[in-house]
Amino acid sequence: MGGFKILRKTERDSLSLARKLLYDIGSYSRSCGSEGIRRARDRVKGFLRSLGIDFKSQSFKVKKRIPVAGKVEVGKETYEGIPFVGSKSNTFEGLIGRDLELLPYGKRGGKDNQLLYLEHLNEFYVGYTEGGTLLSIKREVVKSLEGKFIRVDCLTQERELIGENILFEVGRGESLFLVAHLDTRPFVKGTVDNALSVVLILILAKELLRESLKYRLKFLITDCGEMGLEGSRFFVENSKEDLNLCINLDSIGWHNPALLYRDGGGFNGGFLMEKFLKFLKDYPFKVRLRASKGLRGDHVPFKEAGADVLFLTSYPFTFKHTSLDNLSAVSWENFKNWYNLLRGFLLELPKL
Repeated sequence: MGGFKILRKTERDSLSLARKLLYDIGSYSRSCGSEGIRRARDRVKGFLRSLGIDFKSQSFKVKKRIPVAGKVEVGKETYEGIPFVGSKSNTFEGLIGRDLELLPYGKRGGKDNQLLYLEHLNEFYVGYTEGGTLLSIKREVVKSLEGKFIRVDCLTQERELIGENILFEVGRGESLFLVAHLDTRPFVKGTVDNALSVVLILILAKELLRESLKYRLKFLITDCGEMGLEGSRFFVENSKEDLNLCINLDSIGWHNPALLYRDGGGFNGGFLMEKFLKFLKDYPFKVRLRASKGLRGDHVPFKEAGADVLFLTSYPFTFKHTSLDNLSAVSWENFKNWYNLLRGFLLELPKL
């Protein structure tokens, strides 16, 4: 297949450029409305200008409750916590188990007030909610709280955030969207989730710019994806374009490369899934078919609008929304494999 014939020099040059771009946009937090996301967007725009690629910006406004501070007091001890994005500000007292819940993240609770922790890591998980008061704590303090009467302070601030999507394209013909969000949750760097996917989109645009493509590849870099898929949803709801095909890149470049056939938005499948699996059959890089009822991504608004979607990710990604998602988490071998795989697939797609 033509997609396998990647010149080693081109690959080396692309990987070298990818490392530089990742350091420029993936080494700091980029939550929606922050200085970090503005800095990263400027770097993306500067890169596109250097290639002579025209782009469009699309601004939108959203209101979100942003975490400010949190703590748990039990007796004379005080433990730090991080409110979930979207949590209500609240101060409350009660007995663990009776008045409020202490749960590992991912397990459903029935109360409005919850303390959540990761079972597999002693790290804060910066979560997102659309109701209640949820506070993230570290695993190491769980035993000190079990069965105790505690006081919880959870401080958030509602802010109007200005988000901005970036759209650009290469090629001609039927439209195929490649989507990746640039933003992070507050306090985390999100190097794998999702700066690395944005870097891959930029490298692919550069490489495919000189190819004779049978598709019009439309690259959409979204904002506020980590706060309810707001950027993708705004784009879809205001688009007059053909939204038939969409590939979402989210958290690629770690271990556990995966194609999700089912996620929090339902089943993914159809034309793109069929063609991608056909291409994968003879490809040396193994991507597993997986399912996750809780995971959602920027493809979901496209799917809700009737698009055929492909969701490419790392699953499970155990560092997601924690401080461990930084430059040291990147698997450059897996990034190289994704780069070769996607470059080959996009070139071969009309023939599959």
